[in-house]
Amino acid sequence: MENYIGNENYGVEILSSVKIGSKGQIVIPSNIRKSIGLKPGDNLIIGTKYDKLVWIIKPSDMQEFTSKMDEEINSNDLNDFAQKASKDFKDRTKKFIS
Repeated sequence: MENYIGNENYGVEILSSVKIGSKGQIVIPSNIRKSIGLKPGDNLIIGTKYDKLVWIIKPSDMQEFTSKMDEEINSNDLNDFAQKASKDFKDRTKKFIS
């Protein structure tokens, strides 16, 4: 995967592809489930951006994820739009965090 800003990948990796089954279900490969600590019965938040990008995250990881986003924004001196987008993302996902 190419880096779009600077020489870092900002934690973004392409780990695997998955297939959507006839009932709309996907299977997350076991190596990925293990690496991010997913267990049967875990709840996940699913989101999209620009009707193209899909992300899946555990509610318990949301605060750490958004904190890291803030660090990246501040360390790379990105514009006001990115800062507003991060705040909006956090505000909209608060309802999923228990």
